[in-house]
Amino acid sequence: MLFRDFADQYPHVEVTGTDITPIQPTWTPPNLTFELDDANQEWTWPDNTFDFVYVRFLNGCIRDWEKFYRQAYRCLKPGGWLEHHEVALEWKSDTQEIPPHSPIGQLIQLFTSAGEKIGRTFRTVDDCLQKPAMEAAGFVDLQEKYLKCPLGDWPTDPQQKQVGLLMNEALLGDLEGMFM
Repeated sequence: MLFRDFADQYPHVEVTGTDITPIQPTWTPPNLTFELDDANQEWTWPDNTFDFVYVRFLNGCIRDWEKFYRQAYRCLKPGGWLEHHEVALEWKSDTQEIPPHSPIGQLIQLFTSAGEKIGRTFRTVDDCLQKPAMEAAGFVDLQEKYLKCPLGDWPTDPQQKQVGLLMNEALLGDLEGMFM
């Protein structure tokens, strides 16, 4: 778990994790707390509270990305940092197109349609929403990094093969939760 790992690595900092559901572990390091909070609402922290805000995998969760980033910007201290990790909805292949009628192609279409219906896109990366919304909120010195993550053990490079195996396990372990 990221929050626990961060709190363990940096015992001198105070780490606050948030989630909309009470799924947090019962044991945490003393410098880690969890709060139930909806990131779509007004953030309850005062201005200039945090040095660092870390966000990941909120595809399909946020109604208004500009509002979300304005809240993060407001809560960051001057000189503070925001780091946001998301995954692209669309899967790509180096060797062939993924047909729209294939199971993966249908999955992409279903998630795209579901996001449109609920007003919370799953296409945050695919539609390049992050950078313009961060700029509109006032963030500067933005850096984007796109990483290609293989799925499975097909890469010949040993490091990429390991990444592919880990991604495969992570995906298979999260499928039920993602689809629910």
